[in-house]
Amino acid sequence: MGLFGPPNIEKMKAKKDIKGLTKALSYQKDDSVCRSAALALAEIGSLEAIDALKNPRVIEWFVARLKDENDANRDSVAEVLGKIGDLRAVEPLIATLNDEESWVRRSAADALGQIGDARATESLTEALSDPQPEVRKAAAETLDSLGWQPDQGAAGAAYWVIKFDYARCVPIGAPAVEPLVAVLKDPAMNRQWHARAAKALGEIGDARAIKPLIEMFKDINRPGEVVFALRQIGAPAVEPLSAALKNRDPNVRSAAAFTLEGIDDARAIKPLIAALKDKDEHVRKNAARTLNIISNNHPGEVAPFIAALKDKDANVRLHAAGVLGRLRDAGAVKPLMTALKNKDQDVRSLAAETLGKIGDAQAVEPLIAALQDANGDVRREAAIALREIGDARAVEPLIAALQDANGDVRREAAIALRKIGDARAMEPLIAALQDANGDVRREAAFALGHLGDTRAVEPLTRALGDSDQEVCASAAAALKALGDSQGVAAAEAYQERAAGQPAQYRLTATCLGNPLDLKVATERLCVYCTHLRDPNLRDPAYPKGVGECANSFSSHKSVVSLDDTCEHWMPNTKVRFWLSKGYMEHNMEGWPKKPWYQVFDDGPDGERGTR
Repeated sequence: MGLFGPPNIEKMKAKKDIKGLTKALSYQKDDSVCRSAALALAEIGSLEAIDALKNPRVIEWFVARLKDENDANRDSVAEVLGKIGDLRAVEPLIATLNDEESWVRRSAADALGQIGDARATESLTEALSDPQPEVRKAAAETLDSLGWQPDQGAAGAAYWVIKFDYARCVPIGAPAVEPLVAVLKDPAMNRQWHARAAKALGEIGDARAIKPLIEMFKDINRPGEVVFALRQIGAPAVEPLSAALKNRDPNVRSAAAFTLEGIDDARAIKPLIAALKDKDEHVRKNAARTLNIISNNHPGEVAPFIAALKDKDANVRLHAAGVLGRLRDAGAVKPLMTALKNKDQDVRSLAAETLGKIGDAQAVEPLIAALQDANGDVRREAAIALREIGDARAVEPLIAALQDANGDVRREAAIALRKIGDARAMEPLIAALQDANGDVRREAAFALGHLGDTRAVEPLTRALGDSDQEVCASAAAALKALGDSQGVAAAEAYQERAAGQPAQYRLTATCLGNPLDLKVATERLCVYCTHLRDPNLRDPAYPKGVGECANSFSSHKSVVSLDDTCEHWMPNTKVRFWLSKGYMEHNMEGWPKKPWYQVFDDGPDGERGTR
């Protein structure tokens, strides 16, 4: 070091000593002094400071140092050249876009943007595919400043990925697959961007996306969007997904089984059947679910589904039974008959249900025995199965089932006797018209009409006075079906009374603007809320109909327009509605003289109206 040492760059920068800093640019003993002086001048940023840097010798000196062994020097030099903005630096900076260090490449891209020379466009489009995101982003921003417009090729796809506008990649197609796949593999991306990239890949439909999409199943928070994408790709994904059913990760196996449901390809049946033995219950459940759907179009073997009836997971048993019911393979009948004695009541119930779907007469005796099962659900399914088979051997046992303690069993027994149509059931069905359960009485009335014996006319006529309007309607229909003149007359008289029976009530305040405390006489029709869309049951002022909203969020009921409240109805809420059609007795000025429509409820929630 000399007597006076190197110039104090920080001191000169603080004083904005441009002349001193300009002189320091020529310091020969230490390159770092020159670099610091240049950066200081660039930071000062005044016209005089930048002009000092535009000295041809200085430019040449900086350009030469773009190849400096020290990467920090190269980075600083690229930054300074950008601020200088001299066109002589364009070609060297373009070459620096290939520097081994990503931050140097990024600074070169930024510098080219500051200079604004179109010669850099081609190299910058190549930089859109740089391995490092900060370089890609800098290249895209520089191209924006140059007015570049993305094309329909690889560069355009890379550009839209950098801009997080993955939807723009879909029309580009195949060239966009690799950039979008890179998004899927980038752990720095959050779920939102992974989801959008997966969606775009699904719409493009390129098979190259299948493997990386399946890899995403390893993250339990990602399957939803991936499933949709793979289903869109369709048939090319079947074999990779089938192979994924053997993946070590249960999340991958489960999601693969679920995804195959939406593709419906016979090639997946055998791997899915093997998955019914998977140690993970979620895999078994999704495999059974998918087979329950696709086996309808692609029949397969029966034995694995019979075994699956014993699975500890109820969903697996349910879907296995569904498959067996649709396959209708006689080979399943005997194992299912054995399953009627299984210690698990769900297995017994599913076995009975499935035997009914298969419809093989050899199951009649075991199903008759199942009518004595300790579990009501099993007895009900046995009655339904016997109805489906329709064998006369079941008549006496079904008659006995009309006395079952379970109302559902009694109802299904009445329906089964109607289908079989044996005259032995007539007297027991007449007795069933007195059953405590309205559904049983209704089905008994239907069955008597079907049997065609006029001895039922008198008891059916009495049933026209039943407290349950559905029973009355069923009795009227049965009387008409029997064709007896007295019975038909009684049925028609009932129907006429029911159609014209006035309902006296007082209107309450509603959002339809009805006035208070006015008595109205109306004709009544009982309907479900969905039926209020019938154009014959609408007030012209409310083309979408009116209905009553009653849900857990409200302590009261109110008559409302479907325009306003349809979305607020609870999906499982059943309310009995009476749609009233009539004329107001009071004709106050300005009120309509034409028929008015009003909905009200005169019974407890959950009761069913006439359909």
